[in-house]
Amino acid sequence: MNKKMYFLCFILASFIACNQNAATDNPSTPKTPTLPTPSANNTAPIKSEAPEESALVQERPLTAHATKFYTNLLWHYEAAVVINNPEGGKEYTGKWVKFNPDNTLETAFYDGAITPGRWIIDEEKNLLTILEGGERPTLTQWKVQGSSSSDAIMILVGTKKYANNATQIKMMRYNGVPVKVGQ
Repeated sequence: MNKKMYFLCFILASFIACNQNAATDNPSTPKTPTLPTPSANNTAPIKSEAPEESALVQERPLTAHATKFYTNLLWHYEAAVVINNPEGGKEYTGKWVKFNPDNTLETAFYDGAITPGRWIIDEEKNLLTILEGGERPTLTQWKVQGSSSSDAIMILVGTKKYANNATQIKMMRYNGVPVKVGQ
């Protein structure tokens, strides 16, 4: 990515994070994280020590639009910006995710080992919550912003809920996994 694009992404991420912080710093907003209660749909939790991770369940069934948007092909992490950490975005290089209609997911780097997980979307609020499995499961929550020019692009802006609010990621849809440059 050229320097102008990186700078533009950084400025955009800073602006969005500042606006998001201002909007969520309302004293009347509850500070305790809550997850939807289990429903008849997608109740198979991932085994975990943390009780809130096992409650990661899609509250309402996915709409046809959400199913088509999220679960069609793979999403590549194209660019990432972490405020106050110029090197932080590099940890997403080569990463991809496949969201499945049953709210499970698969993620990996390039053609490496696949890690399972779960995902839920609050379509009314455009909030995507992701649990990546593995030895140390990780929960993240993102405000999803689409592109008016393409349904193959989405921007994920981290929220305060799981302390990833300094991160913004540009995702793009592809048919296959990313390929390392020079291969």
